[in-house]
Amino acid sequence: MRFIKYILMILFCSLMLTGCGKRTLSCSKTTKLEAGQVIEKQSIIFQNNTPDEYTSSFEFKINDNFKDFEKGLFESLESSFKKYDNMKGINYNIQKDNNKFLVTIKYEYDKISSKIKDSLGLSKNVTFTKVLNSLEADGYSCKH
Repeated sequence: MRFIKYILMILFCSLMLTGCGKRTLSCSKTTKLEAGQVIEKQSIIFQNNTPDEYTSSFEFKINDNFKDFEKGLFESLESSFKKYDNMKGINYNIQKDNNKFLVTIKYEYDKISSKIKDSLGLSKNVTFTKVLNSLEADGYSCKH
């Protein structure tokens, strides 16, 4: 009986330390442009080495000398995301504040189509390490 309690205690501690196979990958990249800068953030939660949730955000900071293009850029962003309005497993939000826009897109991996998964680089056989390597190769700095 004592041995069983010991094994159960080790199992419980292992689950507490590993988070039941749950890991989060958080990556960011800043790109400076003539019109301003773009801050991109990617957050992917993996459950047992498979993507579970994916949140992507883009913050566009527009320089004052390009402020005249702000309205057109915002309308362009809104219209380009309309195609996601009725897609299962995809939620997005676009906010405008002074000289910046924030676009946040949340994907629920088990609800999105395989076509969307492929376009995101999150196909069936993707792993934590593959996504990490891919994002770092694209210039992102990642924490995990």
